Amino acid sequence: MKNVALAVYITVTSILFILLLIQLFSILALKRRGKLTVKDGFEIVESAEIPTPFSFYKTIFLSPNLTGSKLEMILKHEQWHIKHHHYLDVFIIEILVRLFWFNPVLWWVRRELRNVSEFHADRSVLDEGQNLYKYQTVILE
Repeated sequence: MKNVALAVYITVTSILFILLLIQLFSILALKRRGKLTVKDGFEIVESAEIPTPFSFYKTIFLSPNLTGSKLEMILKHEQWHIKHHHYLDVFIIEILVRLFWFNPVLWWVRRELRNVSEFHADRSVLDEGQNLYKYQTVILE
């Protein structure tokens, strides 16, 4: 029975880590294929393959369709994620979830950590003086 449990643990953990590696390589491929620019000390990758803006490590990934104040608000939001080092939190919890996938508390913590990091970035953008209504409209889109 112990051997079966160990085999299941190793198999599931291996699959989850392989999926994480695939995600990492997909992000790197997006960076390689996209248009890379530097603005305010941050790398920005624009690609039509990016449906939703996100940041990873010190790079912001955006759709080229974003312009004007919408673009600026999203850039500020993603810059705050990078400034607060949310990528480290995300990476650590992803590793823990993959190692201890059988623990439902970690899955809950993962979801809540994402919510907290979004709130933290939103609060930082609004503290800079952004209009709450405009910001909400942009984020909800």
